[in-house]
Amino acid sequence: MKVVRVHPDENKMRARRKIEYVRNGLKMCSSIFVALPKGGGTYSRDTSHRFVFCLKGSVRIDTRFYWDEVMAEGQMAYVPGGWNLYLKALEESEVLIFSCASLYFGGDDELLDYLSENRGDTDIHFLRMEDNLKELVRDIASKTATKRFVLGEICESWRMQLMITLETYYPKEVLAAFLCRAFSQKVDFRTMVTNAYGDAGRSVERLAKLCGMSRGTLYNRFKEEFGVMPNDWMNERTKEDMLQAAGIRNITNEGLGYVMKMTQSQLCHFIRKHFDCTPQELIDSRR
Repeated sequence: MKVVRVHPDENKMRARRKIEYVRNGLKMCSSIFVALPKGGGTYSRDTSHRFVFCLKGSVRIDTRFYWDEVMAEGQMAYVPGGWNLYLKALEESEVLIFSCASLYFGGDDELLDYLSENRGDTDIHFLRMEDNLKELVRDIASKTATKRFVLGEICESWRMQLMITLETYYPKEVLAAFLCRAFSQKVDFRTMVTNAYGDAGRSVERLAKLCGMSRGTLYNRFKEEFGVMPNDWMNERTKEDMLQAAGIRNITNEGLGYVMKMTQSQLCHFIRKHFDCTPQELIDSRR
């Protein structure tokens, strides 16, 4: 977590704090709190999806999609990965920028299908933060801005809360119009599947949906890019992650299942099939 302070008269950011969760060398999600004096600005470029929340004041936002537009207090914006983002405060302002490697709505295939197939006739630039979302965002901002030591993994739980809140309190046609750029942007295929496979639950069909493409297209792209089938690639990645997670100090069977997003039954089946042992035996072998 990094804190940057400058004199308010220098027309720059007053304070910036960040909590980041990195897994296997990849940034999975991050929470960035920025306090800006009037006229102050902040710039970022990220390969992840970014949700920008204006908590106080008003800011001018510039990206490839937002051309010199003003975001008011209580509004949120969505910026796809890889796009430059520049914010400038029109008055004393506070902003939360939440980045995540993939969009995942609690395993709801129906919503995921709808979002990828119905992108809306028009884009929605800003959404008003509904009360439940505002409460969550302010809690994330408060912890990011004030905590000196926070586990990076907490960002993962914040990401899930954010996705579930959006899914629960906003009409799906509104979400489709707001997030439509997530399914139309051109993203490096390797980066896209690497970011999404953890949420796919080793399901090729779900991985295809998370990548915004058909199952057949996914198979063709895998053959071109990796030279293997997607289920073989996911199994190898899961085995690598399993070995790394099993080496975490004092980890239990339940903890290993939580890290790998598996039930105990799924965990036992996978380890027996690929390592020919029990979860506890795998953990013991990594100590």
